[in-house]
Amino acid sequence: GLWLATVPRVEVMRSVKLPRAIPMLYHGSKREGPFAAPVVALSLFSMLNKQTGQLKYGSPQMLRSAFKLLPEAKVVLSGTHTDPSLEHVWGLADRKAFFRLLTGLGIDLLTTPNYSLFCDNPRLDDLHNMKRIAIVFAEAQQAGLPTALHVNGRTEHDYRRWAKFIDERDEIQWLCFEFATGAGRQSRIDFHVQQINALARYVSRPLRLIIRGGASELPKLLPNFEHVTLIDTSSFVKTQRRQRATFIGGKLRWEASPTTKDESLDALLENNVDAVARSVEKLHFDSVN
Repeated sequence: GLWLATVPRVEVMRSVKLPRAIPMLYHGSKREGPFAAPVVALSLFSMLNKQTGQLKYGSPQMLRSAFKLLPEAKVVLSGTHTDPSLEHVWGLADRKAFFRLLTGLGIDLLTTPNYSLFCDNPRLDDLHNMKRIAIVFAEAQQAGLPTALHVNGRTEHDYRRWAKFIDERDEIQWLCFEFATGAGRQSRIDFHVQQINALARYVSRPLRLIIRGGASELPKLLPNFEHVTLIDTSSFVKTQRRQRATFIGGKLRWEASPTTKDESLDALLENNVDAVARSVEKLHFDSVN
């Protein structure tokens, strides 16, 4: 059925601590040394060979080598992607086995795939996709993988359903939301921020939140959550486009920064990640002062 109440209960997982900003890395090319960040975000779908349906990496060392990470770096897998990619995970013959393999890679946290809700589809599609999000959350945590629940919603009722579901389940400690596409439109972003905050106030325990996009909304979200982490996708993309971040007068600016043909991007990426992290820290500081 479409009721969230029928999703299996799972055990409460160990607490995961994250910084206020985590850089998203899409690949390891054009870099030389390991990226010196304690926590990084990778795409869940970069773990999967789409032709074979098999895991790409056989060990934590192989994964960290491919993305040029420090051996001790913590890894968050982000389940936000295009709809065809989301369906690759749902269509796996044994999703629980796949999540167990991810646990073996030393993944520290997964955010569930954000199965989409559409305004111009039958309402049953929305209910079906919310149920799929909840099922994947339960399957991943049953496999021993700490997981953040992606609270995709389109109406106030959707968020009320999520709030009741979350309030009844202590195993849900982290939520996730994506502001980079539809929910981030100027006409809709305030609605989603209001609903997420109302959800957090309804739940009778502190919650933590991971967001992709929507950094400007941090001051509105921070008072209602124990902790908020931004997955920073801009640093990597801007680095690939040879742009350098500067943090002047409390504001983040991007400037062209051409490189030579064989020049590595290590220093530029490190600069950009540091600048974005400082801008996020300032948002946190301003929200409490």
